[in-house]
Amino acid sequence: MTSPEPSPSSPSSPEGTSLATKVRENVALFGEYRRGERGRAYLDGVFAELDEYPAVLERLGAKPLSESEVLEIGFGARPYRLAALLRQGVDATGVDMEVPVLTGSVAEFRRMYATNGAERTAKSLVRHLLFDRGQRRDFEGRAVERGWVGPVDPTRFVVSDAAELDVADGSIDLLLSEDVFEHIEVGALRRLVAQMRGWLRPDGLALIRPNVFTGITGGHLIEWDDLAPAERRSEPWEHLRAQRFAPNSYLNGLRLADYRELFAEHFEIVEERVKRPDLGLEYLTDDIRAELAAYDEHELLANQVLFALRPRPA
Repeated sequence: MTSPEPSPSSPSSPEGTSLATKVRENVALFGEYRRGERGRAYLDGVFAELDEYPAVLERLGAKPLSESEVLEIGFGARPYRLAALLRQGVDATGVDMEVPVLTGSVAEFRRMYATNGAERTAKSLVRHLLFDRGQRRDFEGRAVERGWVGPVDPTRFVVSDAAELDVADGSIDLLLSEDVFEHIEVGALRRLVAQMRGWLRPDGLALIRPNVFTGITGGHLIEWDDLAPAERRSEPWEHLRAQRFAPNSYLNGLRLADYRELFAEHFEIVEERVKRPDLGLEYLTDDIRAELAAYDEHELLANQVLFALRPRPA
């Protein structure tokens, strides 16, 4: 791969994030939750993805969701995507290293503290107490409108390293992952991708959408996400330029070519689609183009990219 693996002091590593930066980002984040912006936007994105999957499966001649055994890699602290699949009656399971908030019980937060530490527990607890009820009502309303009223089995939310998951070879029809692969260390990602090929049936499909590091949102700074404020402390593509601010999560720094190389070893890349073409184009001035001449324009504007992958014969 062409991209170096970030060192512990890199802006792409959470260890390089100061306490002041963490506090500032969390304050901004909770401000957006308080106004309801982030919760609505997150659910908008989840339901848009759920609408997108059936069309992709049909276009590529894969099994429909209703007939598929599905595994989601990285369901996240708010696992609405997996919950919605289960509500539809899809045979779906998910895996994530972080304990999700499913019921908000004391036992759940104790498990979160033991597994993921104090910082993650505190953030999840504050969000749960102040904002989750409204977002869950919104989710429930949208699901019911679509007729998705099936049960959500909590045992389908597996807390584990995906690479250590016990999955029978050739047992999965569809692998899904959204905005996760950019957070996995490169060596672990290589091992995971190799295992994914084994997990899939020969006619199975993997739909993997990382947020590519070179995009304007690839640095994972709150102020450059889809709800970016009018005033910012950082510059466009800060993570590729001055690197004055660090994200509050690990990033592996992979570029589009790196993902293509990584996937091509075990999969045929049957489709590659940018979720929002030209995202950030208005900020790509002539001066910034010159400064970022090492990157072509496509990879600077390709943020979330959906790779549709078919397993190569072993």
